[in-house]
Amino acid sequence: MGSELKHIQAKVVEPRMHSYSCWLVVSESELGCVLEDLSHSLQAVGFDVLSFQHVPFPGGGATAFWVLAESHLAVHHFVESNTMFVELTSCNEQKREAFVRALQIKKPYGEQSRTSSGLLD
Repeated sequence: MGSELKHIQAKVVEPRMHSYSCWLVVSESELGCVLEDLSHSLQAVGFDVLSFQHVPFPGGGATAFWVLAESHLAVHHFVESNTMFVELTSCNEQKREAFVRALQIKKPYGEQSRTSSGLLD
């Protein structure tokens, strides 16, 4: 059988990444609920969660990371200040926007503003 090459017409897509980040006020006792809320929100807006890892630190605080087919969500909890830094990066702008809306609607915890350097005001 001879080998045939098929020409497939592909659409060239400009690679783009869309990010969102914020600081949340989250106590250590709220951490588990907040991580569940974030997981549910990712799935509810259509992100494909490939894996999840939660790493608590001995002195308190934690890092959690969701690997998404569309990129990732990372959170860093600082127990000494009861704050959490949330950062979502995605190649799908519509899903990112839907996640941000879901986070703003669902969260029972407070949001703090941040400076351009990412530090709390």
